[in-house]
Amino acid sequence: MSENIQNKTSHEISLKNRKTLTVSGVEDVDSFDDTTIKLNTVCGELIIDGSGLKITVLDTAKGDVAVEGNVQAINYYDKKLGTKRSIFGKKS
Repeated sequence: MSENIQNKTSHEISLKNRKTLTVSGVEDVDSFDDTTIKLNTVCGELIIDGSGLKITVLDTAKGDVAVEGNVQAINYYDKKLGTKRSIFGKKS
């Protein structure tokens, strides 16, 4: 139970070789197809762009999502500002 609470309140991203992405702190999957996945996380909306993307793990009870495919970009969308920011905080 404490692991579920921790994943729902903390947020982590791990990307291996631009092919395997794991995300914790996911509250909901907004939309997805093979080129774009939009996730609502505890830190805001996360947009993953690429090709051949597929969700391989979806556990909203724990807040975990895993994605496989060719990841080309990972951005947070700030609804208040109406702008995208990369995971490094740069506007895109």
